[in-house]
Amino acid sequence: MKTPALVVTAFRHFDNREGFSLLHDHCLVLNRVQCGGDDGEPVWGALDAHRLCRHVVAAGTLYTS
Repeated sequence: MKTPALVVTAFRHFDNREGFSLLHDHCLVLNRVQCGGDDGEPVWGALDAHRLCRHVVAAGTLYTS
């Protein structure tokens, strides 16, 4: 069973920690996913964070575009 989507929220910031103008976003990915259990019924589990981190540059590029 493939996961249909990720749950992501984005926060837009207009300045950096020093108070200087710097428009940027922060995205938070929910670490929950639904997959098929041994009996074929959907069960909830955690994302494979290692695979997600390996593709962080590609994910950032997709978000920016």
